[in-house]
Amino acid sequence: MGFGMGGFISAVLCAVVAFLQPSMFWIMCAVLSMMFAGFGLWEHFKFYRLLPGLKLGIDGERNVADELRQLERRGFEIVHDIPSRRGDANIDHVVIGPQGVFVIETKARSKSGNEKVEYDGRTLRVNGFDCTREIEAQVGACCKEVREQIHDLLGHDIPVRGVVVYPGWYVTNDAPTKYNLWVFNPKMLVSFLPNEPVRITDRKLISSIATQLHKESKRLHDLALARQSG
Repeated sequence: MGFGMGGFISAVLCAVVAFLQPSMFWIMCAVLSMMFAGFGLWEHFKFYRLLPGLKLGIDGERNVADELRQLERRGFEIVHDIPSRRGDANIDHVVIGPQGVFVIETKARSKSGNEKVEYDGRTLRVNGFDCTREIEAQVGACCKEVREQIHDLLGHDIPVRGVVVYPGWYVTNDAPTKYNLWVFNPKMLVSFLPNEPVRITDRKLISSIATQLHKESKRLHDLALARQSG
């Protein structure tokens, strides 16, 4: 129940009490005030409990974006924060270059010691926990979304590679670029990506993909804002 509806019900209750039992009016007001104060404190407590996780996610995104700037200096195009057309997800980053199109999904996770991320092409473990199914499904859906957007915008069917990065984590990977899903920390990604085989030789196509994805991202963000305000 929101404060608006709660306030309306409280006002009705106070009015009824004032009419039937005038001597109880101020007691009822005091009880309701304490209830609302307690509710407000609880809501604030829940919000502040979320703050560390929000900060961790923001710091992780910033760390990845900073590393990706190194790729921009080497001729790659970067598009950040692309909404899905269904409105149910956001693609963190898309990297476009001669080596292809790559969806970058950031996973910021807290750690206290020497925990690590392990991937052998079949199983992805983060500090010993199997995250394979969840990550493959999420990254696969993001790749499908970007591939469809590129096809609809430009008429080109270009494979999109999925990459998940763990900022600040030690990642073990026996064959980093062998598997369909790439698992790195940001520095590993920036090191490996430029050494991949060239798959797109048309520089104008690379620029067109980036430009159209930028425009589509803005359109989808504007559409989401319009829906919220409407």
